[in-house]
Amino acid sequence: MRTIISILLFGFLIIPFSEIAAQKPESLSKDFVVSNEGDTLYGKFKKKLFDAATFVVNGETIPLDPTQYTSYCTKHTLFRSIQLSENTHPQWMECVEDGAICLYQFIFQQNVRAGQPPVGRIIWLAQKKGGPLLNVNGIMSDESSARNNLSALLADKPAIQNDFLTAPFSLKNIRYHIEQYNKTN
Repeated sequence: MRTIISILLFGFLIIPFSEIAAQKPESLSKDFVVSNEGDTLYGKFKKKLFDAATFVVNGETIPLDPTQYTSYCTKHTLFRSIQLSENTHPQWMECVEDGAICLYQFIFQQNVRAGQPPVGRIIWLAQKKGGPLLNVNGIMSDESSARNNLSALLADKPAIQNDFLTAPFSLKNIRYHIEQYNKTN
């Protein structure tokens, strides 16, 4: 009988402490959002199928509006609020490379034929020090224009620029040369 009471008492004491130990404080969360004022909030990213993305901070759910926030990070992936032109609203784009040259990925959904599912095209846009967004992978433009755009961004590092111009035009080489550029800054 003492053994049963001891086991039950031990269980009642250990279970609450193990739950406390298993909880992580919000500040240790990997997800965060940065407001337009520069405040960083830690919490949890939420996105259900067909619902707008939200962020939960201290139990409060806030919509992830690209006009209110500059960036957010979830699962070690950084997204930034990017305005493609003065005539459009900002939208979230994945930041594939972050540095002196930022490489953004945008998935453009296009209906090819009525009644068929849309086709997704991955567009890579590069931006140097807050300058204009330039298409660098040739989707929605041509390969020659995209190559010239990236070459212009790499111009102040002639060795990297020359290597890029002699390399085959591919997503792998585009990203590699942006990475190399960013490592030298």
